[in-house]
Amino acid sequence: MPKDVGEQAMSLTVLVTAKNNAETIRECLRRIQQAPPSSKEIVAVYARSTDDTERILRGLTGVKLFMDNEGTGSAINTGVLNSKGDIIIYIEAHSFIADDTLLTMMQPFKEDPNVGYVVCYRYVPNNLRNLSTAQRVMNLWRRIRLNSTMGQFRAFRRETFFDVGGFWTFPRAADDMEFATRLMDTKWKMKAVRTKAWDLPRRSLYTMLRHELEDSCSESCWFHLYWGHPATLREYHLRRNSLVILHALGFLVFRRLFL
Repeated sequence: MPKDVGEQAMSLTVLVTAKNNAETIRECLRRIQQAPPSSKEIVAVYARSTDDTERILRGLTGVKLFMDNEGTGSAINTGVLNSKGDIIIYIEAHSFIADDTLLTMMQPFKEDPNVGYVVCYRYVPNNLRNLSTAQRVMNLWRRIRLNSTMGQFRAFRRETFFDVGGFWTFPRAADDMEFATRLMDTKWKMKAVRTKAWDLPRRSLYTMLRHELEDSCSESCWFHLYWGHPATLREYHLRRNSLVILHALGFLVFRRLFL
């Protein structure tokens, strides 16, 4: 449960999940290793990939490796259970932090002992080069939604993780939204911060559309399970004009395949 006393020094674990991220995983982890604080544990949980992701990870030093093939939520749970930090900062392997990102994400925990979950507002750099057409289109869409938060960067207390019950493992996405929904039913607070951390969209249109469909199916399941909850009602009113058709399609696909 949330604490009412001052915080002592908090240890940090940075948790990265990876699948088919050979293009970005090395740079992602390099930035994490060089960013302050210097005292931190780095854990990478990878899924079976068709590229060189696993080979690259095994060639790195200072990173604890684990394997999990059951989706993002399951990979995060595996990483948390095999780590030691009081604070866990989760970063997806196609994402890149700024020099101050880790300290910025830790600050709310130091300022308020009742904050249990921290997310980041979306940031899209202006000077990205060598992007595919699909990546440029996705970044244009993201600029329209700069005031939304990203699931690619989030932080939580280890105590909060166990109080909420961990991340759901099925469906394979929308685990951040479902976790935040259950968090609202506890006494833990959630806070959003701004930092110049960003993620690189998938390069091919096919991979990007497949990823978006999986997200839509998972978010539709979240809407279905928690309909009437303040979290789902708020999200619906924010996004109904742009995404209601996509989520309706995703829910129909989800029901066809899994229900």
